[in-house]
Amino acid sequence: MSSMSWLVLAFTVIPWGGLQTGRARPEERVQVRTMPGGTMLVRDVVGDYRQHPKIFLEMMAVRDANYVAAGDCFGIYPTDPDTLESTATLRWRVGVRVAPKDSGQLRTPKAPYRLERLAPVEAAVLETTVKDAAIDGLAILRWLPENGYVQIGPTRMEYQSHEGSPMLIPARIVVPIKKRSSGLKLPPGEAGAE
Repeated sequence: MSSMSWLVLAFTVIPWGGLQTGRARPEERVQVRTMPGGTMLVRDVVGDYRQHPKIFLEMMAVRDANYVAAGDCFGIYPTDPDTLESTATLRWRVGVRVAPKDSGQLRTPKAPYRLERLAPVEAAVLETTVKDAAIDGLAILRWLPENGYVQIGPTRMEYQSHEGSPMLIPARIVVPIKKRSSGLKLPPGEAGAE
């Protein structure tokens, strides 16, 4: 069940009041999409999420020197930091889809980077901002059982910009899913109820 423990609580610095008024409720904005596959440049990271700016800048420098960008930078967050005694042991991954530069072949990157193949996947997708990611992520967790879906892989958050106020950066929460073969759904409002 660790794949369900993800980004939502990762950004513990995000204020819970981040939900904007005037927008549709997060669960009303969830879309099911087939997300494209491709080759991704990835790096595993250990430690606090406050490393994001530095890690992303380093990764973009490697990307720009060796590849052509083919998608947004993203983070994969398989562990909820609230389950750990110290964020020093927190493990997460960053990546970006890439394409070959001039030669038509992808160059093998130097450690700590590597190339991995990303398969296309059906996903619950929610457009958000970094500020609203915590609330919107919880909404996806509610949306899944209410709509008859189950999460089948770790959540990733795609960052659609790296300019401007960090909390206002447009982002996309991507949760790999599949329909429950049983057709089982929870009535709205009962997901997560105790």
